[in-house]
Amino acid sequence: MTLRLPLRALSLSRPWTTAVEVHDKRAENRERWTPHPHLMAQAERMVGEDLALHSSGTYDRQGALYIQQQTGVLYGRKDTPDKAVTSVVNVAGLLHPGDPFPPGQEAWYFGDTALLVEQVRVLTAPVFMPGGLGFWTVKDQYIPEIRAALPSIDPDGTDCGRAADRRQRCTGCGAAVCVRCARYDEDGELHCPECHGDGQ
Repeated sequence: MTLRLPLRALSLSRPWTTAVEVHDKRAENRERWTPHPHLMAQAERMVGEDLALHSSGTYDRQGALYIQQQTGVLYGRKDTPDKAVTSVVNVAGLLHPGDPFPPGQEAWYFGDTALLVEQVRVLTAPVFMPGGLGFWTVKDQYIPEIRAALPSIDPDGTDCGRAADRRQRCTGCGAAVCVRCARYDEDGELHCPECHGDGQ
């Protein structure tokens, strides 16, 4: 899988990476960048580039509750990898304060500065490494592991690539669950599409 090097990364508090990777969140809000021209300039330069999303060591309890409001799923501290790159996205644009809500992002865009991302490629296994502040560069030693964990992109958008996460298993059959296709039942139990009925 092709990656543009050097690969830049952005650390997100847990479980916000999961909102991007599982629940179609495509606006990464960064309102604290707004008053800082140098940070805004860095963000502008990222448009069109690949960006690794890093699940940081910080757990955002209020963020988790907000995600639960939108999705019905409460992600605990152990439900999202700690200090690991979990996906690679493409930065499609930079939203500025007052910009209109992108279609389908009414719940995820908070109206200030935000990166708009697309082509979310969820790694088949997290690649553990320290994070950083702002945009930071992934060290060369981790690049082969990230490349090996990247799923294929289906140009028709009909196949997720079965990016199974071995740490997340279906309650019904015990199989490793595809992080894009996973479904939760009313009791909060995780299921693969087949056991949940999506594959029928």
